[in-house]
Amino acid sequence: MARPLRIHYNGAVYHITARGNNKDIIFNDEQDKAKYLALIADYKEKFSFYLYAYALMDNHVHLLLEVSQNPLSKIMQGIQQSYTQYYNFKHKHVGHVFQQRYNAKLCNKDAYLQMILKYIHYNPAKAGMCSGLDYRWSSHREYLKMGSNIVNTKLVLDLFADNRESALSRYNEFMKSYDEYDDIERAYFNEEEDIIKDRNIENAITLADYISLISTELSFKEEYLKSRSRSRDDVANRNLIIYLALKNGIATQQELAKEFGIDPSRISRGFNSVASDEILKEKADLLDCATRQKTQ
Repeated sequence: MARPLRIHYNGAVYHITARGNNKDIIFNDEQDKAKYLALIADYKEKFSFYLYAYALMDNHVHLLLEVSQNPLSKIMQGIQQSYTQYYNFKHKHVGHVFQQRYNAKLCNKDAYLQMILKYIHYNPAKAGMCSGLDYRWSSHREYLKMGSNIVNTKLVLDLFADNRESALSRYNEFMKSYDEYDDIERAYFNEEEDIIKDRNIENAITLADYISLISTELSFKEEYLKSRSRSRDDVANRNLIIYLALKNGIATQQELAKEFGIDPSRISRGFNSVASDEILKEKADLLDCATRQKTQ
């Protein structure tokens, strides 16, 4: 079965987990962890992405980052390959260091981002590597300093307050608001499930019905979806349907490509054209509200 294509657009935020091959150790000592962070810093400068959080465990890493023009795959390929070369040379190791497929979840830039941050910062405690948040190889310390050469703390702190001192105080309160890691983990995944449920218009709705619903709202003839029309309006309407179907989990890129009879890369470009255009995104939000009301 083919792997699903990752959605890329300027400003996309991902929670990434990269594990050691066969769950093996990937950081044998502090020098290894320092090297991995140095590589992140190098590739930040090269590919212009934002890093909001990290936790380097012994056999896996957690990263929370926002991409710009360069896709996540290019960033992660550079970091992982460079670290693999370093690790294999230093430790006289042969073969893969990381699992070939890292996990990446697309996230929203809202309060949900705070919960992911907490989840990442408490991950070492769950593994018994430290007590509470006192762990050298996570970005928690970067937030306490309110400034960092590698972590972009401003976006998350601004979610707590505009004033920096107030933001730091509220950040600390938020991070200490759970005594047990399991409560944080439950809250994190329950929140994620709520978002997924909220994004789905109707669990039972078919792709064909959803296309019909959106097309009606747009006064757009469905047959144009499979046509080769290059009319600006036709292309924009097709892209709006693509954007909403993917955003709401109605269909995958491959399913949409098959339905419209086009290459999956055009589906990705259609999604990105809406995601990067504030006017089209606003129109998509209005369509989303209208269709939700009709399916309730």
